[in-house]
Amino acid sequence: MIEGSILLNHMRFYQISILAFLMSLSDCAVAHDGEHHGKNASNPRGVEVLDFHVPNIDRVISAGYPVSFGVYAFSKREKTELLTIDDNIGNPKHCVKANFLAFDVNDDYAFDINEDVSVKFLIDRLQTKSLVYGFDQHGSEKANGLIEIDEKTDQQGNLVWVSVTFNKARFANRGISNTDFVLTTNETMLYEASLAKHSHTTFVLCDVAIISNINNNSHRETTNSVQKSKVNFNFIDDNRATPVRFGLYDSKGSAVLLKNTELSLPFYEDKSQQHSLPAYSPPYQFWPHDNRYYSYVDSHFSQVLEPDTYTLIATKGPEYRINKKQFIVKENQASVNLTIKMDRWMDLPSMGWYSGDVHIHIEREEKDNENLVKVLEAEDIHFSNLLEMSTNETDHYKQYSFGEAGIFTEQGYSLVPGIEGPRTAHRGHSIALNVKESFKQPDSFFLYHKYFDFYKQQKALIGYAHVGSKEFNASLGLALDMPFGLIDFVEVMQNQRLRTKFWYEFLNLGYKLAPAAGSDYPYFEQPGAVRSYVKMPVNNTSNVKNDTVHAWYQQLKNGNTYVSNLPYLALSVNGKGIGSRLDVETNPLLNITARIAINSDYDTLSTLELIHCGKVIKQVKATEKDGEVLSFQYQIPNDASGWLALRGKGNDYALAHTGAIYLEDNKGSSSCKNQVPELIDIMLARLETLKHIKLDVNKELEFWETTQLEQTFGKQKDELENRLDLAKHIYQKMKADLLSSNNIPALSTSVQKRD
Repeated sequence: MIEGSILLNHMRFYQISILAFLMSLSDCAVAHDGEHHGKNASNPRGVEVLDFHVPNIDRVISAGYPVSFGVYAFSKREKTELLTIDDNIGNPKHCVKANFLAFDVNDDYAFDINEDVSVKFLIDRLQTKSLVYGFDQHGSEKANGLIEIDEKTDQQGNLVWVSVTFNKARFANRGISNTDFVLTTNETMLYEASLAKHSHTTFVLCDVAIISNINNNSHRETTNSVQKSKVNFNFIDDNRATPVRFGLYDSKGSAVLLKNTELSLPFYEDKSQQHSLPAYSPPYQFWPHDNRYYSYVDSHFSQVLEPDTYTLIATKGPEYRINKKQFIVKENQASVNLTIKMDRWMDLPSMGWYSGDVHIHIEREEKDNENLVKVLEAEDIHFSNLLEMSTNETDHYKQYSFGEAGIFTEQGYSLVPGIEGPRTAHRGHSIALNVKESFKQPDSFFLYHKYFDFYKQQKALIGYAHVGSKEFNASLGLALDMPFGLIDFVEVMQNQRLRTKFWYEFLNLGYKLAPAAGSDYPYFEQPGAVRSYVKMPVNNTSNVKNDTVHAWYQQLKNGNTYVSNLPYLALSVNGKGIGSRLDVETNPLLNITARIAINSDYDTLSTLELIHCGKVIKQVKATEKDGEVLSFQYQIPNDASGWLALRGKGNDYALAHTGAIYLEDNKGSSSCKNQVPELIDIMLARLETLKHIKLDVNKELEFWETTQLEQTFGKQKDELENRLDLAKHIYQKMKADLLSSNNIPALSTSVQKRD
């Protein structure tokens, strides 16, 4: 038996290694509105209400891709099963076998409480190796722990009771699909590679009993008897009303459940007003409060509050200062009026730099535009790419239209439809940005080039998502598609991580390839958690219309971009900016100017690094006197093709990386020739891996939507292998041409640091 809430980062969790792909998944936090996805609604994470009933719990749900309160299921996920098991005296018990279950406590029994709640679970100890819980707690978005299963219990038989106490339980329906507490296993939260071959990742549950005497009515009576006041909030930016991301907390640190804020951001299949910034494993985003629940609010809203001292936090993304203040609501106070001014830290649009997020999933009808564009204005994202997401069987996060009819722009903020698909764990997840029409051809689902050719005709941008993560084999898909000139960008920044290995490889091979940043909301963090900044000849956000929307994508394709979760970067070589191409013969000496700036409300400067052909050739470390800005000038001789870029880091979590400036030889090549032969061998090996690797449908994120995938793959396998052979031939010719030229120079890459 274990009592209390033991946070994951304080647990001796079998040396748990949280999945890189999942460690920053955000939880939705909502007040119960009685709405759940209907029969015809999109269900991208496979939520299912089970025919499993226990007292005081309205719903027990499972999900194919679940996360709540800092726990989740990912490795070796299986379909949930309903079982009948004889109890210890031979009576049949209705049980459920699952990787993850969530429980919706009846609101009349317990809603928005503040009590220690003890719960018992009847499990089959022979089929349950571990049990992990998470629950809705006051003051925390990640209250969770491990329930010890005592193998030496005095209880007879296979079915045994284990118990846990949820300290300061709130039960405000802020878990998956508006639930209050969840169960999963330690094994399904581990990397699959760390599990033994026949490890069980499921548990078997046969009963639940809430054994605390919860007095829900007493809590409500106390709350209703208090004299409350109306607080009016007004947010302004340069004397203009503006929406914001907003946190409101009482003196005990609990987030206030807001009413009627008018702005909502759908979270998977749920509509909600309150979300949370994930903080399961560093590095994670800064938030100036221990409680990381937040909401989106319009420029004016009101909230009725009890007498207390409150803390409010208002933000608008990294280009604005954080506004944090305390205010007091006194007894018998009629009303409180608060005006919160949002101050800019840096006006990047005035410098031509416009932020975008290339990877957002929100289902959208035309009537949703006004609300959604305000939410994304609250994050100050100028170009939000809303991606319809495809499996071989269905589409999720559907967009009401593509092309001009699907683009919506207001006050300099644009919603632009795109597609994530085709996408498989076999050869990666692809993205098409700014498409005019979707391509539906399930019989070519593994032949990505057919999709890419279709989208290229529309002048859409093509890229790969999750590049550098350990999931979905993007490196294999890129090895196949890059030789044909089909890929414009790679998503190298996500989940507060910057993964450049595969991007660097293709730059070193001489390909022109832009970096991109995508939040992958709702799977990871909030929209705009990471950003692609693109340089455009636009000096006022009011000028952003559909023609300049398309210019943003052209400039991204040109590589005139940098990715960032906070810092601003500037790089020029001989007066030419990011994405430029310099001829080696006419630029024998390179004069480099580099600069980083950081909003110190979030993080402080650490280093600024100049990268040549994937290696650091100059590094400058920040000192206290540098403040928010660090810069250097540098000069190097240039006698070989290659590329240069800038990388900046903060002391906590801040990261940024520019696109490349290309150094071209007389044939227009920017390859780092001394690295090309080895890299080609690596690409050829990846093609061989892709040719022989077996399809595993259980690796698919939506494994429950793969009934036709094996058959589809079998039909396309021969054509896919033909494509692999063509790519192999291109690489082999590239290597032969280089070796025959006998021209493999190298530029010195010794690191130079500030004295």
